[in-house]
Amino acid sequence: MNTAEIAAYSRNFQASLPSTYLASSIDQLATRMTAAQITLFGDFHTLRQSQRGFLRILRHIRNREPQRPLMVALEIFNAEDQPVIDEFLAGRLPEDKFLKCIDYHNKWGFPWENYQPIVAFCAEQRIRVCGINSQFDTPNRLTRRDAFAARILNEWAANNPQHLCLCLIGEYHLADQHLLAHLNPAIKSVRVVNNIDEYAFSSKELPLDSTDYLQLAQDFFCVLNTAPWIKWQSLAMWEEFHASWDGTHGDDFDLYTEHQYDFDYQLLHILKALNQFMGLNVNTTDLSHFDLYIKPDKATRSYIKAKLKLTRAELSAAERRCEMDGFAYFSPSGTVLLREPSINRFAEIAGFYLYDMLQSRRRDARLNFMGRIERQVCGTLAASIMNPRRPRVSAEGLDLLRQPERILEDLARYNEKDRQQDFGLSRHLGEYLGSEIFQRLALGEGHRFEENLRRVFKGNLLTMLELFPLDQRSQVA
Repeated sequence: MNTAEIAAYSRNFQASLPSTYLASSIDQLATRMTAAQITLFGDFHTLRQSQRGFLRILRHIRNREPQRPLMVALEIFNAEDQPVIDEFLAGRLPEDKFLKCIDYHNKWGFPWENYQPIVAFCAEQRIRVCGINSQFDTPNRLTRRDAFAARILNEWAANNPQHLCLCLIGEYHLADQHLLAHLNPAIKSVRVVNNIDEYAFSSKELPLDSTDYLQLAQDFFCVLNTAPWIKWQSLAMWEEFHASWDGTHGDDFDLYTEHQYDFDYQLLHILKALNQFMGLNVNTTDLSHFDLYIKPDKATRSYIKAKLKLTRAELSAAERRCEMDGFAYFSPSGTVLLREPSINRFAEIAGFYLYDMLQSRRRDARLNFMGRIERQVCGTLAASIMNPRRPRVSAEGLDLLRQPERILEDLARYNEKDRQQDFGLSRHLGEYLGSEIFQRLALGEGHRFEENLRRVFKGNLLTMLELFPLDQRSQVA
């Protein structure tokens, strides 16, 4: 694609962003959307949180107006493939065959895993999905794609005046003189962008939540649901993937398992950044003693089982944990099974590993129930440092943290209960406590932030709860 054309599209997009905004909500956004006919949601293709933000709004609209007919227009699909799309949504075509039939990996190429939940929700709810992309290999390619997509949307709006359309399309297309310039001006539309740097950095006075909604103009909104650096890191990772891919491997080529991309380097980079930020003083040479396995096959899992001397039950529990959480971590070896790489997971793994480094007394044996809670607290804190908008967890089971002496009195029973849940109980309690600690630290005095983080990483569960008693929600030690 012409880089000059992309640069011009980027400048036009930035120029279209209002300089002021008001705090808003998903309900206020939904009110404007349901008063319009088309909502254009700007997609940042490599950022999973972008697609998740769209899905959350789609679900909200469906729950709010369950009887109103909806249509989802997706740039990820070409219009010429509409018959195949309809077959897939009707359940008459398996997913792998569908992706091959539409040549997804060559025509689009961005991670299908990020978009699949949107398509699955539409299939479940019987929401029509319409492809609006086209393959123009000519000058002014982006302009022609805008005109092509607008023609489809204009025809749909004319034929379905009472329906509502949610369109997911690249954010640059949302500039004033791009897609909007080709839409019929009689069609009422709403624009939604997401995770724009200028708004993310200037909205610090707003209460920090996992998702914030800003109103930029009457029918123009912004969703903030991740840290800006994660957005650009996702693009850098994707570009580095594709810089080493010559396109000759076919649809079965999996970039996550190829040696050309160094995920060890990504994890090490995050470990070094966290170690330096918190002043933990872990020896730099000790930060690289982890073993990272991306999507391990059966032979690799058998190797890990033998190397770590795991029982069959322990390996099975780790595999289930990996399916639920995206990764499984083994103390004290620093071995990681990773189902699918992401910055948030790398940050959480880094927190686990730094905890292991600092709690060297525990590296001679696998962690007990209390140790697993402590480790999860550190993992949650590390992930929250890297992404302050990381979703928080519910307070279920909080009474146990308010009375930690109960754990000490019956540690064996809680160990067994945790194992029966594939270590889900310790994970949940650690996630909750880690989220609480981070929120209080973020509201406290800046110069004490790193100091208190060090105290948590070097302490134990009892000292964590002494520093941050759960009945004093706004205090910072």
